Amino acid sequence: MINNQVTNLQVYGNYRRIENNFSKNEESLNSRIIFNQKIFNNFVNLKTHYETSSGTVASQEYLYIKTAPGMGYYTWIGYNTDGIQDFDEFEVAEFQDQANYLRVPKPNDRFIATQRAKLRQGVKLDFKQWTDKKGTNQPLSHFSNESFLNISNE
Repeated sequence: MINNQVTNLQVYGNYRRIENNFSKNEESLNSRIIFNQKIFNNFVNLKTHYETSSGTVASQEYLYIKTAPGMGYYTWIGYNTDGIQDFDEFEVAEFQDQANYLRVPKPNDRFIATQRAKLRQGVKLDFKQWTDKKGTNQPLSHFSNESFLNISNE
């Protein structure tokens, strides 16, 4: 939408409708906005990336299967001391000799509707324009600093 030497704005959108014969029809909307701007003679570069998406993901369930000692990745810790292996009592084993269980996904056909939003904001300070300066600014011309903030919600 905007494209010049200091500013760039891109907007994308995608609407999809899936007609299913044996289940409910699905609609999804995905969008993305990318905004880049250079200010103060390219000293500061701002990058903003915002993305939304919707759709479905498989509802995943797992089984824990006992293996030979040291051949798995998980261990069972009976937190409530009732002797029953509850799903939330399996942890990643810290030591190989405790790794007695493998986690195996169960096959299923259940899906969960999802909506996701992501925001990524980046700020870059570029000091290389100070190469011609004298004094304390000249050594800084060999450095740059880039910082990011990522926010994701699903």
